[in-house]
Amino acid sequence: MAIWPTIALGPVLASSRPAIALQHYARDLSERIIPRGVETHEVVGIVLLLRDVLARSLFGKYQQDFSTLNRVLEGYEPAANRIANTVAVSFVDERERVIRQQQDAIRELSTPVLPVRERLLILPIIGVLDTERARQLTEQLLAGIRRHRAKVSSSTSPAPRPWMRQPPSIWFGRSTPRV
Repeated sequence: MAIWPTIALGPVLASSRPAIALQHYARDLSERIIPRGVETHEVVGIVLLLRDVLARSLFGKYQQDFSTLNRVLEGYEPAANRIANTVAVSFVDERERVIRQQQDAIRELSTPVLPVRERLLILPIIGVLDTERARQLTEQLLAGIRRHRAKVSSSTSPAPRPWMRQPPSIWFGRSTPRV
């Protein structure tokens, strides 16, 4: 994968505040790789692989000096685990942020306020109208009324079925539609 050579933790770890620098680094890395479709398991796998490669190099370097190796590993293991955790958490946080943005865009597109003519809007309701969607629909409608200076608003849906107690539409401003 072409993005992984850009992972360089040396300057982060050498900074005066490595924990904060690591968080910024992890956030920046996540912002760069999420749009490329990198999955969470790939990120965690690469970070753990880097941790293991570094550990093997430490074993190779200090294999003759067991007491030094123990001291180095005592400091290395918590730091490596913190790096892995910080990168994984940052990646998940960024992915959740992107998902929330996408959900907001979908919600906004799913409740269009359409101008029919001057100061007349319609608001088609398609699908289930739960509490959250009703709130969002009301916000969209009120914003549309302000934006278009509408005097009349109407919400329509298919004609009510005989087995339904109420029509599946909301009529703003009156209890029944004007015929």
